[in-house]
Amino acid sequence: MGQTGASGTSALVRLEARVRRLERLVARQQPRIGLTIEEVREALKKPLRLTPAGRKQIRSIVGIGKSGIPDLSENFREYLRGKR
Repeated sequence: MGQTGASGTSALVRLEARVRRLERLVARQQPRIGLTIEEVREALKKPLRLTPAGRKQIRSIVGIGKSGIPDLSENFREYLRGKR
């Protein structure tokens, strides 16, 4: 059934080492989610760099919010992409 003795111990040591290597690999590959308060403060200090097309899109989104379009929640992405 299971390994016992010196060969079982060495297999366990190898398995533990492999698990540690895999854990380190996975930890490096996972993207960081979220921001700290300091990172948000630093990001908000920087001015936005918008293209004329970006400014036009923002103005259109603000206009949508004021006009009270009834289907905005259902078609939000279409409005953002300019399809409506």
